[in-house]
Amino acid sequence: MDLNRYYIIYKKSCRDKINKIVNDFKNIGLIIIRNELDKNKIKIPKRGFEDCNFIVFVDSTMLKQEKDFDKVLNSNMKNVLFVCDDELDMNLRTSYINLANLYKEKYNVIFEKFEECKKDEYKELLYIKEIENLDLRVKGLEKFKEEHGETKNYLVLKANTIYRKKMFKTARDLMDKALDIELKTSKENFEYANLLEEYYGEYTKAKKYYEEAIKLKPNYYDAYYNLAVLMSKIFNDYEKAEEYYDKLISMDSEDERAYYNKAIIVMSQTGDKDKAKALYERAIEISPKCSAAYNNLANLYLSKFEDYEKAKECYEKAIEIDKKDFTFYFNLANIYKIHYKDYNKAREYYQKSIKCEDNIYSRMNLAMLLEENLGDYREAIRNFEKVLEIQPGNKVIIDKLKYLDEKLMKNLTITLEKNK
Repeated sequence: MDLNRYYIIYKKSCRDKINKIVNDFKNIGLIIIRNELDKNKIKIPKRGFEDCNFIVFVDSTMLKQEKDFDKVLNSNMKNVLFVCDDELDMNLRTSYINLANLYKEKYNVIFEKFEECKKDEYKELLYIKEIENLDLRVKGLEKFKEEHGETKNYLVLKANTIYRKKMFKTARDLMDKALDIELKTSKENFEYANLLEEYYGEYTKAKKYYEEAIKLKPNYYDAYYNLAVLMSKIFNDYEKAEEYYDKLISMDSEDERAYYNKAIIVMSQTGDKDKAKALYERAIEISPKCSAAYNNLANLYLSKFEDYEKAKECYEKAIEIDKKDFTFYFNLANIYKIHYKDYNKAREYYQKSIKCEDNIYSRMNLAMLLEENLGDYREAIRNFEKVLEIQPGNKVIIDKLKYLDEKLMKNLTITLEKNK
C-alpha cells in the first residue's frame, strides 16, 4: 500500500512525545495530519480517509478504553498501527511498536507495513536528515540523487535543508519542482496546502490550494475544515469561516469541532449568547468529554447569563474530564473569589492551577487574594516573588513587595510593643 499520507491520533498530553514523528515525516515529504484528542476515546474519522494510514499513539489512560480498542480493531481497517508509550507494558491483541524502538529503527515497521516499495528510500532520507551539518547533509542528498534520482521526497528534504541555510528562493524553487511531479488531484492539492500552512506558514498560498482541492472534490471535508480554521484564525474573515462550518455540519453532523468553533465565532461576532450556548451544548452532546466546550460554556454562563452556579458546574465538569489544564482551575478559583466570596476555596483552586502549570495568572491572583482577602502577607510575598521570577524587572511587583515588607515590619513592631 503506497498511500503517502498519514493520520496520527494522540492525546493532547502526549503532544511532545509525537512531535519527532511529525517533523521527520514532513521533512521528507510524507504528509502526516494531526488528530489531537482532548479526551481518552479513540475515534477513527468516518469518511474521506480510506486513502490514509493511521498511527494511533497509546498511553496508559487510553489502554483503559478497551471497548474503543475493540471498535477500532474490528473496523476492518488494515491501515492502522498502534505505537505505545515507552513506559507502558502493552498487552493488546494486535500488533504495536514501542515509541523508542520506532525512532531507533527509523520507522521501519511503519514503512514495511505501509510503504514497502519505498521503505529503503525513506529510511535513507531519514538518515540524511539526521546529519546536523547542513553542508554535509547536502552532500548526502547529492549522493542519494545519483542512486535514486530526483524523487519528490528527495526534493522536499533538499528544499527544507536549503531553507535552513536561508537560501529561501532556491528552497521555494525546489519545493515547486517537487510539486510539479504530482500536484494533480484533490488529495495532492490538500497535502501541499497542509505543508504550506504547517511547515512554512504561507497561509495565503495554503488557502489557494485548499480551495483548489475543493474544486476537484466538492465535499472534501478536511479541506473545508482547514479552510474554516484559516479564515477565522489567520484572515479574520469570520463570515466566511462560519459559512465553511455550516458546510461541515451539513456534511457531518457528528463532528463536535465544527459546533465548538462556530460557537466561538458567533460569540465574537454577533454576541448571540443563546445560539452560542446551543452550539456548545451540541458539541458536548456529540462528545461528552470535550472539556474545552464545558469551559467555554461556563464562561458563557458566567459573563452573559450571570448564572454562577451553572458556570461552576461546567468548570467542575471540565476539571473532572481533564485534571491537567490549569485554566479550568483558574476559572473556578475566580468564581469562588469574586461571586461566592469563598476565599479559602479560591485559594485552593489557584494552588491547584499552579500545580498543573506555574503560570503568572494564578500566581498573581493568588498573591492578591492572600494580601487583600486573607491577610497572609508572608505567603503573598512568596507568590509575588514567584511572579517576579516570571517577569523580572516588573516595577509594579517590585513596589508591591517593598510595600508588603514594610507592612510586615510595621505589624511586627506593633506586636512587639504590645508584648512589652
